[in-house]
Amino acid sequence: MGRTRPLVGLLLAFLFTFLGTGSDDQASAAGKGRICFVRGNEPESMKLPPVRVLGEMGGRSKKLVELKGADKACVNVPFGKWSFEARSKPPYDPKATDVNACRSFPLVLEITKPDAVTVTVAPLGHAPLYICGWELN
Repeated sequence: MGRTRPLVGLLLAFLFTFLGTGSDDQASAAGKGRICFVRGNEPESMKLPPVRVLGEMGGRSKKLVELKGADKACVNVPFGKWSFEARSKPPYDPKATDVNACRSFPLVLEITKPDAVTVTVAPLGHAPLYICGWELN
């Protein structure tokens, strides 16, 4: 019987350490906003490689959407301060493999309402010559 107490203590320590108490998750899930990403409307830009949009909140970054052609994609995100960044392979280089080569500057938004916020994802430059990079507006 005396040996079970340390095991119970270890089990409880494991549960609180790795599974958490739930209060942080409940607080962050208290409210969500909606953000929609759309590609720029220049017809030639639709031939560019797909662009991934990453979102970062609280030091954690994750891929939110991938846009191809004239795609529009929306995601629900927890309320708070977000930093968004677009990334892709270089244009006009079919052999390119680095999906992070072309980037946007981070766009920081405070998501405070459930209403949808729309962000345009446009390539840098203009047809017929685009440069490596993206702009978020």
